[in-house]
Amino acid sequence: TDVLGNDISQQLVTLPEPWSDTKRTEDTDEFDYGAAKRRLQGSSASDLPGLRCIGKIREFFSCEEDVATTDLVPPTFGASRIKAYEFFMSGVGTTAHVAWEIFLTDGSCDFRAHIGALDCKVRCGVVELRAMGGNLSICEAPYCNERRWSNAEPAVLGFPNLIAATTYTLQCEASDPWGNVQRQLLTLVEC
Repeated sequence: TDVLGNDISQQLVTLPEPWSDTKRTEDTDEFDYGAAKRRLQGSSASDLPGLRCIGKIREFFSCEEDVATTDLVPPTFGASRIKAYEFFMSGVGTTAHVAWEIFLTDGSCDFRAHIGALDCKVRCGVVELRAMGGNLSICEAPYCNERRWSNAEPAVLGFPNLIAATTYTLQCEASDPWGNVQRQLLTLVEC
């Protein structure tokens, strides 16, 4: 017996078959989740007309109705500004290297731990220094630049070798993961 007076003799501890078999394999049918799904879909709602994703149900498990899988709203341009600049003197004049910061918002571009997982991009080109008209897709560095962005992290694009004390126009287009695109002209005032 133990300190509490319980009988723990060998014949009580070692149980005979089938009670002691812990390695038995049994065949089972494929499980049908039915109404236990995390999202209440149309078919389960019609099977169980009283089951709706409301406060009382949410107390027991998380659920969603009318889940949005895409959107048709393009990103919105917010404030933009020169974040940093450097001037360089040379025999041909003064050039400026400019870092341009752009704040954008979109419902699909919320900040995530790894911004590389986002497919929210902004691409800008200096209109006066490129010869490809309005087509930003064929514009290359140093007069075009592309960066990823999120609602919490603005995009910072660098433009080197700009002529100092000159006003430039940036043609920008921002995109979200669903392919919605917004275009905007921004003015870089006298670098």
